[in-house]
Amino acid sequence: MLDCQKNYKIGGGSESVFIDGIEVNGPYLLAPFPTCMTVAWEAGFSAGASLFYGLAGEKPLEAAVSVHREADAGSTDGTKHFIYYANLKNLEPDSRYGYSIVFPSGERMDGQFKTLRKDPDNLNVMIVGDTHLFRIYKQFEHAALTSKPDFMINLGDIPAGSGYQRDQYISGWFRKIPNLLRSIPVVYIPGNHDDGPLFNDFFAFPQSTVYRCDAAKRTFSFDCGGAHFLMVDSCSWGLTEMNSVNSGLPVDRQTRKVREDTLNWAENDLKSEKARNAKWRILLIHHPYTDEFTNKYMVPIAEKQRVDLMIGGHLHYYIKNLSIHPNHRAVYITQGNAESPEAELKEGSLEERLLSDYPEAVALGKENFSELHIGDERLIYEGFGFQNDTDLPVRMDRMVMDKDLPQVRLSNVEIKALDNLGNLGITGCARNEGDSIAALNLQIEDNGVRKNLNLFGSRGNERVILLNGREEKCFSTVYRAETAGAHTVRVGDKYLEVTVQNGEKLSFGSLKLMVNRQKSYFAVAIDVTNHENVPVTEFPVNLVVNKKTVETKIVSLSGHENTQVEFLYRYLHNGLYTIQVNDSEEKTIDIQDYLCVVPRVKDRSGCGNDALIRGNPPVVHRDGRTYVCLNHNEDYLEIPCSESLIVDDEFSGIVEAKINRLAKDTEMGHNPLMVKGKSVGWGATYLIRMVVERSGMMKWGTCYGSTEYAWEGGKAALNKWTQYTLAFSKESGGDSYCDEDRVSSIPGVEGSCQLRNWENDPLFIGYSYIGHVIREISRPKYFTHLSADIGQVRFYRKKLTDRGIAAVFHNPKQRGPAGEKLAVWLDFDNICDTGAHTTEWRRPAEFKPAYKMDRKLWNFEKIEIHADTPETVLLEATVEVSDDEQHVNGLKKISIKNGAMAVDLSDLQPSQFIRIRTIFKASLSEKGTFIPRLREYRITASNGRTNASVVWATRRDWEKGEFEGAVGFEPVDRLRVFDEYTDVIHG
Repeated sequence: MLDCQKNYKIGGGSESVFIDGIEVNGPYLLAPFPTCMTVAWEAGFSAGASLFYGLAGEKPLEAAVSVHREADAGSTDGTKHFIYYANLKNLEPDSRYGYSIVFPSGERMDGQFKTLRKDPDNLNVMIVGDTHLFRIYKQFEHAALTSKPDFMINLGDIPAGSGYQRDQYISGWFRKIPNLLRSIPVVYIPGNHDDGPLFNDFFAFPQSTVYRCDAAKRTFSFDCGGAHFLMVDSCSWGLTEMNSVNSGLPVDRQTRKVREDTLNWAENDLKSEKARNAKWRILLIHHPYTDEFTNKYMVPIAEKQRVDLMIGGHLHYYIKNLSIHPNHRAVYITQGNAESPEAELKEGSLEERLLSDYPEAVALGKENFSELHIGDERLIYEGFGFQNDTDLPVRMDRMVMDKDLPQVRLSNVEIKALDNLGNLGITGCARNEGDSIAALNLQIEDNGVRKNLNLFGSRGNERVILLNGREEKCFSTVYRAETAGAHTVRVGDKYLEVTVQNGEKLSFGSLKLMVNRQKSYFAVAIDVTNHENVPVTEFPVNLVVNKKTVETKIVSLSGHENTQVEFLYRYLHNGLYTIQVNDSEEKTIDIQDYLCVVPRVKDRSGCGNDALIRGNPPVVHRDGRTYVCLNHNEDYLEIPCSESLIVDDEFSGIVEAKINRLAKDTEMGHNPLMVKGKSVGWGATYLIRMVVERSGMMKWGTCYGSTEYAWEGGKAALNKWTQYTLAFSKESGGDSYCDEDRVSSIPGVEGSCQLRNWENDPLFIGYSYIGHVIREISRPKYFTHLSADIGQVRFYRKKLTDRGIAAVFHNPKQRGPAGEKLAVWLDFDNICDTGAHTTEWRRPAEFKPAYKMDRKLWNFEKIEIHADTPETVLLEATVEVSDDEQHVNGLKKISIKNGAMAVDLSDLQPSQFIRIRTIFKASLSEKGTFIPRLREYRITASNGRTNASVVWATRRDWEKGEFEGAVGFEPVDRLRVFDEYTDVIHG
């Protein structure tokens, strides 16, 4: 007889169970129903085991046990692992069962569960996702065992690393909450971190033997109580397609097929009789509403098939969206992560959008898990989080939904004409008289025609207004009566009669500005729209720069036509430029194309891959070691792209670093030791990634094709010199090291896979872009930085062995093994900090000689110089004049001071040509890196009654000259965050 009343210890983190010296993980419960339950466990052997189960007081039954061998990719040590599962059928609803797994040795594992009620009038479901390191496992397990949900749902992303790392599932999930998993069933869908064979082995395959699912066995549905649950695998678009698009590749045929198969299956499921007859239709998915591809593919299906609630994860933020369409009542929740304790909520003001691209976002915050209480009449969503290490969760948000029509009462409505062009200001208060949520949907009648308006607030910041039960909010909006003539506009019992005059025929919007600094021009584009039904001919479109019209184009548009007008404008000077087209919005850009020292750490590999020092980092000589201190966001090393950094099948990266601190919650994570590529993640966007998480955990990776092949393992050592190494080959996989100790591994990949070299991108130390690549700017919105001291950097076109890595660790000043494949070996004792620039010879004005010996001599009067010259640096100019661009007639040396200065040149011999040679020298010390910056040369000259100027100020000007040594340009916008774009990431 089984003891169903046995008490189990609450609290996770227990060690694995060992049977006959072999690790066993589980048991864990899957696929709950009123009359069946699946029990599963994992073992590192294929020996048999028996499962007995039964009600208390009854003779136990023996279940048929099936076995499924894990994919070999799940193990890096050659051990074979097997999944055992038993589908227990013909159970009694709403009954508690005990079960025992008995091994041939006689050892056993016990558990218990309760079957679901048949047609329950109230269902309690707990939802968790993005557990990763799962630091809150103790609090969560306590909360779940206290709440006693009917079942749980896991939204995916169990591993912190990759779905190819078996240890991530074991240490991050099974060992953390074993008592919970053996007593409460969990329904699983995959996230992007579950990419790989192990999710299928542990969860998808056993679930597929019970649920109705698609051919891939990762999208499925079930019914419980009055709810229809649709569980969707979004990885074909949220991961694979995103990887392709984000890394500039076409979406392959197989990905498109899986995507379409998934979407078709999901839509057909929602069309099924069971779904249509369900009181509630609930869709669960890893990639949420604000994911670009989910929003494109899944949301239209959800709205068309009248899904009530869609819950996603992935972003590690809580976001609540209402449908943007006034006639739809769907709610879209993005759930927070269960990695660290978090509990906060922000609803914002009605005068600002919470997310610039999503006016339908009504709440942002952080949470750890949620509970769904599903009844016949109501569905209640509650979000919970933990504050620090407290055991009791805090309710962060609560939302009540029902099927009744919203009961919103308006009061204090006022309608005012804002102008004679039909713009009307509407203000008032709205009260929700019901108990469930309602979105404010203002019904406006304009000359008898009814219109719905669901966005409120100032123009450009309009947003949806959510009213909780019995809640009242004031609103304001602008409505435009578009046609000329008399209008009677009604809102509720208020009305206003206005006469609309003919307004501007054309509008100018969506101003786009791109800067080409190499050629020193702005590319400007504007959308021009004709709002009238009659053609507009020969209308002037003016490009206005710094309040002056610099170019005019004439356009003609037919009725209601929209067209784009483009301009190119070449700028001649540094400074602020404001750009506008007719009465469009203004955009401002600051051009600073100065010439400066870019110190170079010399490369000892023989490949010439010197590292550029960016920012102002101190350079320290101490205890026989020279190193660079990357203290601030602007401090990093950049190794420009070269052919010697292109690899075929294998590579290794080594960075010796003393990491000073971890990222704060207000800073971007994924702090890079070494990265080569477009972004540190969110796509197949890099060749090599060695990064430190906020937790101190190390993340590693490479990319091939459209696949991001990432893993996790090891911990950063703070304030201690450590050699961090990533070594990868397609054949043997990836290995990661701290000093000479291997800390994590991942299996190899097929030989036909093409590693993504990102040939045109630098190898960065201490810096990377982070997030999705935004098409308009060809880079992510954000950047990330590592605060660390850097003492050694190496890159090999070969995977180093354990022995090779140990050799470098013990003899860092020796070339070491695989020297012929060494492409980068930075010598921090050899930093070039000087250089020179020589302009081309110039005439002050164009001159076409009438005969061979014809000359036009110029009197050079003065030179004006703008420069930044901190103390301890050198900036020296030599002005030279010539008649033939070869022989120098005269010269003048100038020691350039900080700021603006003017120097008399009248003592120079009148000549035809002039040029300037400039010597630069920076200062690098423990106080920092200080560099001179040359902003502009302006020379005035005269010839009789003709006055002219010679100016060098833009990058286009400087690049006509010759560069020597460590002189160049600082990068543009590397430290800029593009706030005009939305990219919700958990960086």
